[in-house]
Amino acid sequence: MFQLQQEEQIAERKVAAYVAKIKSSSRSGLCKLIEGNIMKLATEDLKIGELVHADVGQMNLYCNYAREHWMQPDEHPPVGLILCTDKDDALARYAMDGLGSKLLVREYLTALPKESTLAAEVARTRELLERQAELRQTEHGKSS
Repeated sequence: MFQLQQEEQIAERKVAAYVAKIKSSSRSGLCKLIEGNIMKLATEDLKIGELVHADVGQMNLYCNYAREHWMQPDEHPPVGLILCTDKDDALARYAMDGLGSKLLVREYLTALPKESTLAAEVARTRELLERQAELRQTEHGKSS
């Protein structure tokens, strides 16, 4: 029994040292998100390259550690965000399926698109949001 406790303490110290090393890295971080009145921890990891299944396991480790050691009683469980330059949707889905932690994987651009492309996207998004607002007003008017 004593040996098992010692092994658990050693394993926990190793994980704590690993997480501390990751926290000091410029590509990983920990922050608190506040959504309305809900507070939760978020861990993020910026990957230079494509997503591999080990990235998901690593983020799950961070979230589990954050849940056990940093989460406050009034907070929701931590969320993990992995940013990578390329993502295989099937790999991400199967790697994250069944995990106890909420993980998100998103791609990021390594170069900005042309200014005209950005301007067109902003205009398209603005138009979409305006149409959605008009629909909500119309539906709200009908229900009154």
